[in-house]
Amino acid sequence: MAIDAINRDRQKARPVRDIGDDGHNILIDDIDANTQYIGKSENIGDATSVEKWAIKKIVTSGTVTSTLYANGDPFDVYNKEWDERANYSYS
Repeated sequence: MAIDAINRDRQKARPVRDIGDDGHNILIDDIDANTQYIGKSENIGDATSVEKWAIKKIVTSGTVTSTLYANGDPFDVYNKEWDERANYSYS
């Protein structure tokens, strides 16, 4: 999916599904203007309810944007459920 299509879907405030160039599903969930979750599956086609996702949270406060990771894990550790993204701690 092209970047323009992703941006249009973000404006609709709904999760976006995209097959990334490196063989992963990418989901983006814009919670509000300052908070966004980005998930990357281990494999194309992984269900959102299985522990095969890496998740990060982007938070903007004023002019500072921070990238935080679910349970502090790097973005290449696929042991989270996308459906549970709001329930993890982020650091």
